[in-house]
Amino acid sequence: MIIKSLLDNDFYKFTMMQAVYHKFNDVIVKYKFKCRNLVGEEDKYFNEIFIEQVSREISNLDLLYFEEDEIKYLNNIPFLKEDFVDFLSTFRLNSKKYVKVFKSEGEGLNIEIQGPWINTILFEVPILSIVQQLGSECVDVDYGEIFDCTVLPQLTELKSNVMNVAEFGTRRRYSYEYHKYVLERLIGYNGDLFNFIGTSNVLFSKQFKIKAIGTMAHEFIQAMQGLTHPILSQKMAFDSWCKEYHGSLGIALSDTFPLKNFLFDFSGDYSRLYDGVRHDSGDPFTFAEKMISFYEKNEIDPKTKTIVFSDSLDIRRASEINDKFYGKIKMSFGIGTFLTNFRGSDIMKYRNLPKQNVIKLVECNYLPVAKISNNLSKTMCEDEYYLRWLWETLNNNDKFQ
Repeated sequence: MIIKSLLDNDFYKFTMMQAVYHKFNDVIVKYKFKCRNLVGEEDKYFNEIFIEQVSREISNLDLLYFEEDEIKYLNNIPFLKEDFVDFLSTFRLNSKKYVKVFKSEGEGLNIEIQGPWINTILFEVPILSIVQQLGSECVDVDYGEIFDCTVLPQLTELKSNVMNVAEFGTRRRYSYEYHKYVLERLIGYNGDLFNFIGTSNVLFSKQFKIKAIGTMAHEFIQAMQGLTHPILSQKMAFDSWCKEYHGSLGIALSDTFPLKNFLFDFSGDYSRLYDGVRHDSGDPFTFAEKMISFYEKNEIDPKTKTIVFSDSLDIRRASEINDKFYGKIKMSFGIGTFLTNFRGSDIMKYRNLPKQNVIKLVECNYLPVAKISNNLSKTMCEDEYYLRWLWETLNNNDKFQ
């Protein structure tokens, strides 16, 4: 059994779930799995035996429930409210009812999750973790050797400015055990230049007594496309989040729509109410320059705001960004795959590139929704006509010019 606790999930799934519980508990959604870097090779990698293993592990999720000590831990997180945690105390996943796993020609592994948002929101991260861990092909893995040849050299290169780093690697980890090992090492190397601020994984946050980090994901903003006119969806998401958290957890996700559309919707009150933004696609240097300029134009001191960078980072890349903008705006870096899998290893026997598996929202209340990323390869939508209409609307609407 790969996933052994319902806490073995990203914190932002719980923060979004609470908002859904209070405001959107009658909403129906649909998610779909996609592997971004296996185009044309899906059938070879996702064979029938593999798919059977995935299906079996997903069904095992139904056996889990929040243990008494886990509920006690959740009750001690300031952002989570008593009525929501009480709901979690009796919550169970139901994959038999809400999840379909099957083989489809040209796609290989096909996973669809459909049902009430409140009942399905916690499936994404454990399912992605299951798929990744079942696909890990290395044997006789020396965790210390891997960490020492990938992460440690980059930590020792740090020279100039303090860098705040959080671990975001649950969904693409090599294994639970390696994930745990990495966190132990990162906590041990916390120092003057490397400031380890926490993890997105709630279970490890509990085990290591470190901060659980996360706010919102793309699905929260995407879902609003099915609940209002899509042009108003970002503002609806920002407003709903403010009403739920009243200024706490104030990092807005910036790339559900192209940056110019995000900045238009984020200007005014939201740019002042929110502590900052998260960057998850496109060039991070260009993004930081535009955000600094945006705050200055809105008469906001950029040094009072934060950018959370979380797109395909390793320590070296994060350090370059940190040194470039240090003192101009506050920053933190959510690093995932590089820390918890073997990307970047020069040891031949460990060259097992993690698959870029994602599960994204594709419908809300039976209407199509889309993520139009600053990186086109991350754009995802099942309905090509809706995607074309949305793209043209976002680019041609006078209000965005």
